[in-house]
Amino acid sequence: MQNQAEETAAEQFRLRFKHKHDEVKLEGDLRRSQRACRQLDTQKNIQVPREAWYWLGLEEETEEEEEEEKEPEEDEYKSEDLSVLEKLQILTGYLREEHLYCIWCGTAYEGKMLGTFSKY
Repeated sequence: MQNQAEETAAEQFRLRFKHKHDEVKLEGDLRRSQRACRQLDTQKNIQVPREAWYWLGLEEETEEEEEEEKEPEEDEYKSEDLSVLEKLQILTGYLREEHLYCIWCGTAYEGKMLGTFSKY
């Protein structure tokens, strides 16, 4: 009985460790995507990102300004409602559509890609 409990505890530890590792990796991918987005948007002379969180560090500044300017609406869609994975998926789609860029390939394509691919 004790041996089974130890095995269960060890398995739970491995799962928590893997989950934490995966979350850290996703956060790193999101930061890389945000930096790439800001650089690519700037190259296209886009001065304001589509969403504040598309650019690294800009979200916090924009949220503070918005809170000072107006009261939030009940139905307003907030970036904090999104998980890291959801943000990464949305931003990956934007980079591919707007800039024809893949963060994992590190490649900006010349035209629309045929077919679809997804890391996540």
